[in-house]
Amino acid sequence: MEYEYVSGVVGLTDDVDRVEWCRLKDIKAAFSTFVHRLFEKKVLAWHNQQPMGVLQCVLTGDKGGDTVKMQIIVTNTLEPQVPLRPPYFCLLLNQLDGDGVVE
Repeated sequence: MEYEYVSGVVGLTDDVDRVEWCRLKDIKAAFSTFVHRLFEKKVLAWHNQQPMGVLQCVLTGDKGGDTVKMQIIVTNTLEPQVPLRPPYFCLLLNQLDGDGVVE
């Protein structure tokens, strides 16, 4: 799945040369497209105790080394406990690469 991202570089302090970043240009439109594609692939599901018609998602962040990522994970899937595999159920919202400044 392809979505439109914007990116840039920001200088923070004298100690740090720059922080590179990227983020979705239009989160609402990208998420709508993302969910429609999951629906078309027939991988969305509502389990016991889940309200029908309510999409349940988790907003997560992940830091690895100098990079921080934020993503949305859809949990209304046929097998929500199975590790991510195609079709992927997460949508990358943004990413920062801070060269040692991302704490």
